[in-house]
Parts: sequence; structure tokens; C-alpha cells
Amino acid sequence: MAKNAELPERFPPPPEFSSKKRIAKTEELRAVTPVGGSMIVRNIRDKEVLDTTYLAHGGAIAQMILDQRTLKEIGFLAIAMLAPGKTIEAHVDPMEEIYFIMTGEGEMSVDNETRHVKPGDATWIPTGSSHALTNSGNEDCVILVIASPAW
Repeated sequence: MAKNAELPERFPPPPEFSSKKRIAKTEELRAVTPVGGSMIVRNIRDKEVLDTTYLAHGGAIAQMILDQRTLKEIGFLAIAMLAPGKTIEAHVDPMEEIYFIMTGEGEMSVDNETRHVKPGDATWIPTGSSHALTNSGNEDCVILVIASPAW
């Protein structure tokens, strides 16, 4: 990102690193995760979460709250912030996902269908479907993203 000054205070500037470096950081953080049946509680302000900050699909500032460092069968739980007018570009993932709108609003596209989404809306995205989200409102759109590998 060229202008870190534009980021809201609740999201720190994303570190400038590639996907390979992000994967390496994930492997490094895995070492500090409790193993076994222990409960894990993460807060979006925890270092383990903040260290994962990245630019998601050209539009949203995202962080992995829980991922394969701790999860056994669910792919990940992430939080993303999409500024007004910004778009999470159309992309295809090898897993099913749910986008849950916490605040803000937008236009969610899955394959050839587009719908308006608002707080409280959950959108299921089938494995292999092209999907995108544009913030069509006047405030930040905060999204929880839950992903799970195809069974």
C-alpha cells in the first residue's frame, strides 16, 4: 500500500511482504500456539493477529484471527475492513467461504449474481465460485470471513 496514512486507527499499517513471507510468518507463529485440547481465545488486537495484517485481493485490509496455526478442520477466521468505494477484487478460492457483514454495506457478487449486503448478512460462497465485494456505503465495511476446505 502506498498511503498507510489513509488506514483507520483500528487497523495498523500492513507490513509490506509477499504471500511467501506471510506463509513463513504463519509457520513462525504456529510455534507459539498451544497444542492439544486447550481453548484458544484471540482478540483482534493480539500480536498474533496483528502480525498477519495484509492487503486482501486488492481492496481490504485483513487479519487472520484464527487459522491453520490453531485450527484443525476449519480453514480460517479473518476480519477485513473495506473502505468506502474500495473493492475486494473478483477471485476464486479453493474452499467454501462465508462473508459476514459486521458494519457498513456493499454489493456482493458470487458468480453471475449480485446482491446488496448490510450488517447481519451472511453470504455463502461455494468452492470455486468467483466472488467480489464493493463497499457502496459511506462508512467502512467490516467483514468476518470464515473459510473451510472442501470435504
